[in-house]
Amino acid sequence: MNLPWKQKAQCWGKTTSPSTDFWYPEDDDPNRINKIKIAKSYCAICPVMSECLDYAIKNDEEYGIWGGMTRRERRKHKRKKDYDDKGQISGLV
Repeated sequence: MNLPWKQKAQCWGKTTSPSTDFWYPEDDDPNRINKIKIAKSYCAICPVMSECLDYAIKNDEEYGIWGGMTRRERRKHKRKKDYDDKGQISGLV
C-alpha cells in the first residue's frame, strides 16, 4: 500500500507520537476518552488530516482514529453524504 501522504502525518513513524494505544483505543479501556482526545490533538495539527480522513472513509477503515475521527464519527460523516461526485470530502478545508 503506497500512501505518500502518510509520511507527512503527525502519527507516522515519529518518536514524539503517542503509541498505537492512542490511535486504536479498545472500547472497554477506562482511559479510552483521554486516549481519543490525545490522538485527535495530533490530528488537529496534522498537515494531511483531510487525506487521512478521506482514505479511512473510502476504505471503510473499521478501527482507530483517522483524520481526527473515530469510526462512529466517520460512519456518521459518510452517511451525511459529504462526498461530492468526485469522491472528495466536501466542506473540509
